[in-house]
Amino acid sequence: MMIKRILLFNLSKIKKNVYGSFVFVFLIAVSSFLIGISFSIEDSFSALFETVYEATNSADYSAIFPREYLESKKRDIESFIQKSEINTAYETEDTLIFLKTAISVENKEELQGSWIIRNFDRDNLLSTVNLVEKMETQPENAIFVPYLCKTLFGFQLGENLSIKYLDEYKTFVIAGFTEDILYGNRGVMAFDVPEKSFSELENSLGNESRSALLLLKSEDKGLRQNFIPLIKEAPYGTYTDIASARYSMHSTLHVYSIAILFFSMVTLIVVCLVMYFRIKDSFYKDFKTIGVMKALGISDREIRLSFVFQYIFLGFMGSVLGILLSAVLASTFIPSITAESGMKWVNSFHVMRGLEILSVNLIIVFLFAFQATATVKKITPVAAIRGQRGNYNGGISHSFFGKIPLSLDFLSAIYLLICRKKQNIAICLIVALAVLSSSFFITLFSNIVQKEDGLSQISGMEKFDIVLKPEKEADIQKLYQTISEMDNTKAVIKCIGPGGGEILCDNNVSGRVTVYDDYEKLEKIGLYKGRYPFYDNEIAISVNLSKSLKKGIGDVISIRNDYQEQAPEEEYVVTGLTQGSYTGGLDIFFTYDGILKIEPDASWESMYLYLKNNRDIEVAISKIQSQMGDEITYIENFKELFNSQFASVIANVKAILLWVLFVSMFITLTTVILLVKTVVLNNESDFAVMRAIGFTTYQIARQISMSILPILTMASCIGYLLSLLFTNRISILMLQGMGIYDLRFNLPNGYILCYAIILILLSYFLSILYVCRQSKYSPNYIINRGE
Repeated sequence: MMIKRILLFNLSKIKKNVYGSFVFVFLIAVSSFLIGISFSIEDSFSALFETVYEATNSADYSAIFPREYLESKKRDIESFIQKSEINTAYETEDTLIFLKTAISVENKEELQGSWIIRNFDRDNLLSTVNLVEKMETQPENAIFVPYLCKTLFGFQLGENLSIKYLDEYKTFVIAGFTEDILYGNRGVMAFDVPEKSFSELENSLGNESRSALLLLKSEDKGLRQNFIPLIKEAPYGTYTDIASARYSMHSTLHVYSIAILFFSMVTLIVVCLVMYFRIKDSFYKDFKTIGVMKALGISDREIRLSFVFQYIFLGFMGSVLGILLSAVLASTFIPSITAESGMKWVNSFHVMRGLEILSVNLIIVFLFAFQATATVKKITPVAAIRGQRGNYNGGISHSFFGKIPLSLDFLSAIYLLICRKKQNIAICLIVALAVLSSSFFITLFSNIVQKEDGLSQISGMEKFDIVLKPEKEADIQKLYQTISEMDNTKAVIKCIGPGGGEILCDNNVSGRVTVYDDYEKLEKIGLYKGRYPFYDNEIAISVNLSKSLKKGIGDVISIRNDYQEQAPEEEYVVTGLTQGSYTGGLDIFFTYDGILKIEPDASWESMYLYLKNNRDIEVAISKIQSQMGDEITYIENFKELFNSQFASVIANVKAILLWVLFVSMFITLTTVILLVKTVVLNNESDFAVMRAIGFTTYQIARQISMSILPILTMASCIGYLLSLLFTNRISILMLQGMGIYDLRFNLPNGYILCYAIILILLSYFLSILYVCRQSKYSPNYIINRGE
């Protein structure tokens, strides 16, 4: 019987307030959709990674060496595998490598880098070809490129791809897209060509391009460290493993996932605050009805449960709708987010994950609703019959308002404002949270999309103007001196790396070498604590590496280079900690004399330039090429190169920002409309009397809207203060997995102010429009209703 009465009461409440019920379901659906998207990104990536890993029988470790070198090491490798207690499979295959080479596709920007060419028709068992898209007929000069090239760079089937090597162009037709764990990510990419084209390329190129690929697959976690001593003194080597590949494919996806989850949780809390606010007002509006229900024998528990079950039912509907939409639309929500995975995205829906989201939503809704219904105990049948509602005038008498020398519009607005103590607190919290989430993403937009500072802080990379790589035989010191004496040159910095060769620290923890000739010339963007090294026994290490080694500033670390035959193990003192994602967050910074201790053959690899006037970058590049072109293998506008590498990040931040602004604005405006509706319902008799004495509907609407303005203004200020306090902290929590532990993003005060003004003005005019439509509350309407 009790359940039946609760269900009937719930149904009547929903029918009575269809608009409010619809809005609540919609907002819960939006929140659940965003939570579902966040988890779907993580779950789908894990499932896809495992699928591609198994489909290609991916190797766990791979390295590329000159063919002759790898051939000379075959016996050592086979002996190593035979002695291994853990089952290890290995294969080798002939490849071609284009170092410091440009590739271009029709009407697209040229891409610089090192590219690996593999035989598409190879007969191997590890890291096999996995085609996800292909042309119906294969052209004679076909090339198969990683799927990442389509999603990230916009390559399409049938387009011509040109490789410029040694001043010659090799042109191919893109005939398909492949998936590969080790050689299909942003860190390392390999192209495949048919055997005939591979042989022709091999014959036309010199020995420097002929390389061999070593593939190892094993459950041995220490495989990489144990294998390194076998391949000392390799002329060159490109190494990759399953862990670094996963990091390259997943790191930015994880950041987007956390950002969306943060906003979705804020949205859920805001929606529950709206619900709390609505339930409280329902008690005021239905004061007499609840009193009559109690007089008829319906208990407090039944009344409370009826309200709680009503919102649990609506929350259930909204949650299920949002979860189902996230399962269907995750890959199309913001397509560029999944573009960086390097895999053809297939969304995975896990029933258990959906149930977890549903459970969390319903628990939060239950807690808010149950707390809001506590007021039921204070309502008695006698008080309801007498109309003894709570004091909503703030304890201020009407005579007090009569003494204030202000217009009636202002006095009415102040009275309505003071009458809504609890509602004001609720809407203040709601709008403040909405402004906080919007300000957070506006700040990301300003610092990452519009300025270089944000990306520089995240990457930890210096803001150089030009990067160049000298020829092997070039006189580095002479080149350095000549460039330094150019008119527009501010500083020239010689460099090894950044994030160059691999070395081993305590407990076989690996790091990446970075050396600058003069750290004082740097802007030190990536320096987190302490200082860069000055003496040959000093180093600076990344915070991620510091955590892995459990060492900090002042501690001593033993470092060795197992790729060097006769280099001893040396000890270095840590003088500073760095941060940044540019090289994977595992950097070790040496002085030049310091790196020579463990790598006697080390030499400068590149030069970075700061210009006095960075508007003349292209002019400076042309001047260097004309004067020293024969001594340089590669020169590029570093700012353009840097920004192009983060183009997808910029696009994703823009897309997420638009969603956040839309949802935040919608939630705030919906909340304001609900508040205005409540004010109208709670004061309908007063408004009827006001109309009887000559007030127009527009004047009443303006008074209600004016009473909301101070709360919206205060809430916007609170949201802004919260942004000042928490924006950088939240950003750091999001980016710690990428090696970021300190950020100093500047809040774009102008943008946030514009957003707040637009929000306030829209709320003001929408509330006026809504009240103007409620013209039914006339004196005749109230008299006919018997009040």
